[in-house]
Amino acid sequence: MTRGLCRPCRGSKCYRNCSSFPRLSPWATICRPCRALKQVQQKLNEAEYTAYKELLESSKLKAVLNEKPPGKTQLVKLPDPIEGCIIPHDLIEARKHPDTRIARRASTIANLAKVISERSVNKGLRNTLLTQARRLLALADRRLNELSYLPPDEELE
Repeated sequence: MTRGLCRPCRGSKCYRNCSSFPRLSPWATICRPCRALKQVQQKLNEAEYTAYKELLESSKLKAVLNEKPPGKTQLVKLPDPIEGCIIPHDLIEARKHPDTRIARRASTIANLAKVISERSVNKGLRNTLLTQARRLLALADRRLNELSYLPPDEELE
């Protein structure tokens, strides 16, 4: 695994803001000084909360798709992450078109709404639905703005 750009993207634009490019902190680095299981759990909780807060701050929508936010702890310095693509480059290429992204997000929202309507669910899942809807709105708005240079529909014929 390389730090920075994934192999197929090296030297060109990489889709580092998508979920196919996760950042992982090495577990052993976080927990190396721990002796007891309780210590390990505390260190992992602190690391999870710190990563959650960093993601929340860097998110355009100020939201993270966690069904349940981690418990509040002190913030800690995370080790340098290991980064790399986990989805094949050709699949990213096939799914990166804005209209495809909008359709996939809408499908995800429909599936979540179906689950919510069929079960008694927690507040976290409802929050996930709301976050997905906000992301859909942002995608659709961006797409409409990209196409604003086109003439009105009636002039396209």
